Amino acid sequence: MLEVVGGKNADLLNNMGVAATFLDLVMRDTKSVNLRNRYASMVLDTFSASRPDKKIEVVKALIRQVSLQGSSLVDHSLWWLIGRQIGTPQFDKTLAEVRKAQLKRPLALTPALTKFTA
Repeated sequence: MLEVVGGKNADLLNNMGVAATFLDLVMRDTKSVNLRNRYASMVLDTFSASRPDKKIEVVKALIRQVSLQGSSLVDHSLWWLIGRQIGTPQFDKTLAEVRKAQLKRPLALTPALTKFTA
């Protein structure tokens, strides 16, 4: 399902609603936080695989549309985004975007990650 909904020819904005509904069901019916995070990563990976320059837009769209997100989905999505950019030329730009107030809430970064921005 994810490859069809989130593939390279998919309409990101419209199909993100389908993924958000899927994650709403996962959040409601899955007790394991690790399993919830795994499903969220699968959605994020699928939607951003063919859109490497739009990872932050994918995260923002997902966070906006999932109604049962709780703090774990927000945190996981932001860490997923940062983790995918470590060691890449986009890391500083991504980190700056994540720190902006336009996302749901600020993210506290550990000193181990912030040393990469120096």
